[in-house]
Amino acid sequence: GINAEYGALLDEECKFPKASDQTFLEKIATNHGKHSNFEKPKKSNTSFIVKHYAGDVSYEVDNFLEKNKGTVQGDLLLVLNKSKTPIVQTIFQDVDDATTPRDGAGGAKKKTLTVGGNFKTQLGSLMAFLSSTMASFIRCIKPNMKLVGNLFDADMVMAQLRYAGMMETIKIRRLGYPIRYAFEYFAKRFGVIAPSAKSSNDRETCKGILQSLEKGTDDWQIGVTKVFLREQMKAYLEDLRTQRIMKQTIAIQSWLKMVFVRQYFLMNRRSAVTIQSVWRGYRQKKKYIKSKGAAAVFQSTARMLSVRSKYKNDLNKMRAELKRRHEEERKRKEAQAK
Repeated sequence: GINAEYGALLDEECKFPKASDQTFLEKIATNHGKHSNFEKPKKSNTSFIVKHYAGDVSYEVDNFLEKNKGTVQGDLLLVLNKSKTPIVQTIFQDVDDATTPRDGAGGAKKKTLTVGGNFKTQLGSLMAFLSSTMASFIRCIKPNMKLVGNLFDADMVMAQLRYAGMMETIKIRRLGYPIRYAFEYFAKRFGVIAPSAKSSNDRETCKGILQSLEKGTDDWQIGVTKVFLREQMKAYLEDLRTQRIMKQTIAIQSWLKMVFVRQYFLMNRRSAVTIQSVWRGYRQKKKYIKSKGAAAVFQSTARMLSVRSKYKNDLNKMRAELKRRHEEERKRKEAQAK
């Protein structure tokens, strides 16, 4: 890139004894004056502008060469390299290689590494290390310039997303199939949409689920190990899944409510039957007691009438017998008198 070429030119310029910041600026203008990302201000002789993706950045060349040379004495660097403090020794562990004598010329000249060259070497090591690993990058978005919580500046966040290339990335992903599911996961998650499509082969199950929607293959594709979906297709599937799950949830809830209500009804019915039986028993018992009292009165009255009738019969018989005896006695006396 253009920044890497600036570093190479800066290191090259540091090798010339009569080089200056102005000659460095002229060399940059000569080599990159026609580049679309380079601009030389007309009113300044000590600056140049690099048009980065995030915006234009202005650089001042004052003391560029002096700063890049990193003029620290080699003996001092070697002392720091031999330090007994672990962190200092770690920082200056590469100093020994950078200050070793060159071959030839009696070893009088030293191999000095510029700041830019050192940075380039470290950057190359970092990139080599990142290339050998599975790196994951997290894009951090600053919500506001005041560094306070619960404050969200929408314009500032949108500008950061644009500068980070997120908007273009989102557009590109939406044109393709950004949503990718493994067959097993897709079949388990969206199998509720089309239960009849279930089979022993996860790939066929996924294909059956998608074909049951009758939406064509513009929004989805079946790969070798994954299902590829567009954003709108994924949203459509999630809505369908939510509807089916909601429908089944309502069915389960209604069944459970029916069970609870039925149990409540049966409990109340048993309680009502118990109350009714107790009430009927109490009423029959009261009626029985009342009937028993009436029967006793009736029986006593019937016995009294029976005894009274018998008494009257016996009394009439006695009266008739006495009358008969009186009549016989009268007749006997009349017979004696004659």
